[in-house]
Amino acid sequence: ATRIQMKSQVRLQKMLTYIYEHYTETVSLEEIAHAAHISRSEAGRCFHTYMGCSPVEALIQYRLQTARRLLSEKTHTLQEISFACGFHSVSYFSRKFKKAYGHAPSQDSGLGK
Repeated sequence: ATRIQMKSQVRLQKMLTYIYEHYTETVSLEEIAHAAHISRSEAGRCFHTYMGCSPVEALIQYRLQTARRLLSEKTHTLQEISFACGFHSVSYFSRKFKKAYGHAPSQDSGLGK
C-alpha cells in the first residue's frame, strides 16, 4: 500500500473507533471527522473509498448490527434496544431496520437471517 493509502486507512480506523465508542450518543459527521483530524468532506471520501458508504451510513449500519444482536437476546423491549443503540425514535429505528434486513425488528430472531 502507498503512504497515502496507509494514511487514509489510519484515518478510517480512527473514525470507526470513534463510531464504535460513541454509537449510543448523538453523533455528527463533524465529530466523526474530528476524531481523525480531517474535514467532513475528507471523511466522506475516506469512507466511500474503503467502506463504500458515508460515515453516517456506517454509523447507522453499526447501530443496526448492535440492535440485531440485542434483539436475539430477547431480554429488552424494542424501545430499550432502539435507544440503547443511539436511535431516538423507535419508528425511525424500525424503518432503518426493515430497509437493511427486509423485515421489522419485531420479526427478527437475530439468527441466520
